Formats: sequence, structure tokens, C-alpha cells
Amino acid sequence: MSDQPTDQDAETPELADASQNPWYVLMTVAGEQEEDASPWDYDENLHARNRRYFNGWMAAGLDEEEQQKLIEDGRATAEDLAPLTEQEHATIQAAWTRRCPGQLLGSNQRAVKLAACKLDRLLICNGFVFSRADFSGTTFSSLVYFPGTTFSGSADFRDIIFTRGAYFLGTTFSSTADFRDTTFSSLTYFQGTTFSHIADFQGATFSRDADFRDTTFSGSADFRDVTFSGIATFEGTTFSKDANFLGTTFDGSTYFVGTTFSHTANFLGTTFSDIAGFMGATFSHTAFFQDAAFLKTVAFQDTTFKGYTTFHGAAFLGIPEFSNAVFKSSTALSPVKEHGQPDRPTVFKLTPPRFFNAELHEDTDFTDVEWPPPPDSREEAVEQRRAYERLKLLMSSQKKVADELFFQRKELMCREIEDGWFSLSSWGSRFFRITSNYGWSLNRPIWWLCILVLACAAIIWGNEQAALVAGDRDVLCLDDAGKVKANCNPELEWDNALGLSFSNSFLFVGRTFIKEELIGLTLASEIVSTIQMILGPFLIFLFGLAVRNRFRLK
Repeated sequence: MSDQPTDQDAETPELADASQNPWYVLMTVAGEQEEDASPWDYDENLHARNRRYFNGWMAAGLDEEEQQKLIEDGRATAEDLAPLTEQEHATIQAAWTRRCPGQLLGSNQRAVKLAACKLDRLLICNGFVFSRADFSGTTFSSLVYFPGTTFSGSADFRDIIFTRGAYFLGTTFSSTADFRDTTFSSLTYFQGTTFSHIADFQGATFSRDADFRDTTFSGSADFRDVTFSGIATFEGTTFSKDANFLGTTFDGSTYFVGTTFSHTANFLGTTFSDIAGFMGATFSHTAFFQDAAFLKTVAFQDTTFKGYTTFHGAAFLGIPEFSNAVFKSSTALSPVKEHGQPDRPTVFKLTPPRFFNAELHEDTDFTDVEWPPPPDSREEAVEQRRAYERLKLLMSSQKKVADELFFQRKELMCREIEDGWFSLSSWGSRFFRITSNYGWSLNRPIWWLCILVLACAAIIWGNEQAALVAGDRDVLCLDDAGKVKANCNPELEWDNALGLSFSNSFLFVGRTFIKEELIGLTLASEIVSTIQMILGPFLIFLFGLAVRNRFRLK
């Protein structure tokens, strides 16, 4: 076997031992925590001494105003930021000489570089003050604890693997925070953290729960193509600039409860595999949910949309809840029309959206939305009917007659199933739907009239022909004066049967031109004619009703 390094070995260099890194030594001058230590059980006195050495070193690069700001904000104490004594300097130098010989730091070095390392011990940086920090490519095999830590310069956490858990509780990032392509294999906490500049998590992976509660993103937040495999919590979080979740996958429950999006919120192509909660959230600017997939219940209760909102091409496979939501600007759910690409309709697979006590902007577009199929059970019919009733009322309040009648038709279809198969009202509703689409279709009544005229003409003609063959048809022929002239037994021609059928359906045209046919009709033909005289005017009425509804006639 060859001992020559392969291309793969060249691309993935071996990680250095963090314990021999001068910056790690500076963070642990007084000593490392015990191997079995945890964030809840560690030597606090040892940590306090380590923090003093580290902060005293870093404070030398801060001006008086910066130090005072840290103290006033409670990010550090005056004792920790005080200049290092000669003895403390000597202790630090001795630690470097003993633990990483030949790697001493210059007195003016403040940019922490703990990159491409491997660390197997618990790292506690509670209350540490960093200038610029580079941890890129490092693998943390144990817990990492950064509560109350301050990064006054850029913080580079790219391509890091947090194996056991990462705790950034109440951490402050005053400059860019870069977590691109980082893997969080265990529980991750950013609760109460402040990102004053850009926060970039593009391509990161959260294998378990991720907690961003009460976090403040003062700059743009980039979560493009991030995968959250566990529960993702952004409850009470503030996004002051753009929040980009384009192509993000949330495999567990997701909570944006009470979250504030002050600028553009981009959830284009985002997948929510479990419950998605946006209750009480505020979208002050544009909100993009185009092509998003909500595989289970999505809750927008009490949510406020102040800017343009789009759900183009979104798929709602669970229950879409919008009760008490407020839409103060245009909202689009209609398909996107792109050159050379098929339309992508917004899909409500299971149930229509619930807008109980919600406020919709007048420019809310439901055109060509794909609505759920008719319910299978009475319980489902009741739920869908209630949702359609509310949508009908909202459209009525906005004088959108076409949309109002559309949701009324959906409501009536649900009532058919709700009333049961053997209900008389259910059968009446079905007849109304089949013949005119609940008074909306212009074509259906006309087609049914044509079918009625032709079918009844064929029945009458066939019945009269059979009666003539059997000798049961005696027709009294009339002269021009209308008097009986003879017993003549004439055969009923097809065109006469068609004329008779037409006059039965359109009574207003009169029947004087078919006197002979009327006198000689058999009982069966008279019954067919009577039924036709009932159905014909009714179909004409349905056609007129559709004209009225479509053209807003009063």
C-alpha cells in the first residue's frame, strides 16, 4: 500500500490539538475544567480567574469609552477589564512557555484564532470579551458554553462541528457573526442573544432542537438552506432587517410566536414538515411565502401583515389557521405565471383556510387557488362549511360578488354532505348544482334544455309510433276552421314531435301550431309533456339566474 497522501487527505487536513493553541491557553491560564464538568457543575472560581486573565489581556485593545460601555451594560466588570499586573503577565507567559512552547502572542495581538482545531474538553467562556475571533473549521467534541460572552469584532464560526451542544445564552455579537455550514449536532441555544450586525447561518445544520427565543437580529439574518431537524423556536425574536429563510427545511415543530419582522421576511421555498406557529407575529414589511410547503397545521392566529404578502404556489397540506389575523396590504394567493413555466397554484389540500374574525385587505386575490376536494365525512363537511361561510362573509363585506358566490357554492356543496345522502334538501341542492352550478353556470342550463328537448321529443315520437303500430292511436283531424273533419289516424312525424317538445319547454312561444298532435297524444306522452313543461321553465329560470349573478344585475 502506498504511503503517499491522497487528494482526499489533502482536502481534509488533520485538525490541530486546541490545548497547544496559544489562544486556548490564554482562555485557560488558570487551568482547564475537569473532564466530567458541565455548564451546570463546574469550578466557578477557576473560571473567574481564567476570565480575569483573558479579559485583562483583551481590554488592553479597548479604549476607555468601550470599556465603560461594557461595564454599564453589565457585560464585564471593572475588575476584569483592569490592566494586567506584572505578575499576571508573568503567569500568562509561563503558561504559554509550558503548554505551547514557541507560540507566544505579541502584546498587541487581540484577534483570537482558534481555527481548524479539535477540542475535547468543556469550554466555558461565560462573560469573556472577544475582539475578532476565528473558530472556523474547529470540532468541539464537548460542550461549548458562551453565556454573556461579548464579541466586539467579527466572529467566524464557519464549518464548525458542535458535537455535544452549543450555548450562546445572552451572547452579544457586535459585528458580523458567521456560522455558515456549521453543524450543531446536539442542543443549541441562542436565547437572548444580540446580533448587532449581519448574522449568517447559511447552509448550517441543526440536528436537534435550536432555541432562538428573545434573540435580537439588528442586522440582516441569513438562514438560507438551513436544516432544522428538531424543534426550532424563534419566540419573541426581533428581526430588524431582512430575515432570509429561503429554501430552509424545518423537520420539527417551528415557533415564530410573537416574532417581529421589521423588514422583508423571505420564506420562499421553505418546508415546514411539522407544526408551524406564527401566532402573534408581526410582519411590518413584505412577507414572502411563495412555494412554501406546510405539511401540517400552520397557525397565523393574531398575526399582523402590514406589507405585501404572497403565498404564490404555497402548499397547505394540513390545517391553515388565520383566525384574528390582520392583513393591512395586498395579499396574493393566485398562481405565479412565469415564461415557459406552468402555473403553480396555491394548494389547500385538507381544508380551506380559517379566517374567523380576521381582517383581509381589499386587494386579496384568491384567483385559481386549488381548493380541497369535497369532504368525506359529516364532521369534515361541518369544518369546511364554517370556513367557507367566513370567506363568503369577508368577500361580501368587500363587495366582491364573484368571490362571494364562489365561496357560497363551496358552502352549499359542504351542506349537501352535512345534510346526509337521504335528505330532501340534499337532493334539491344536488339538482341545483348539476343543472346550474348553484346558479353560476350559463352553459349548463342551456345544455340541459337541449338535452330535455331532444330526449322528450324522442320519447314522445317513439311512444306515438308504438301506439300507432298497436292501433291504439286515434287522432281526430281538424279542418282549417278547427272542426273535426274525419277519423284519419295520421302518423306523428319526427319534426312534429320535436316541435311539440320545444313548445313544452318554451311555453311562451305558444302551441297553436300543434293542435292536432295535442288532441291525439297518448296518456304516456301527455305525462312526459307535463313533466317537460315543469322542467323547461325551471331551466330557463336558472339561465336567467346565472346571467343575473355573473353580470351583477339587481
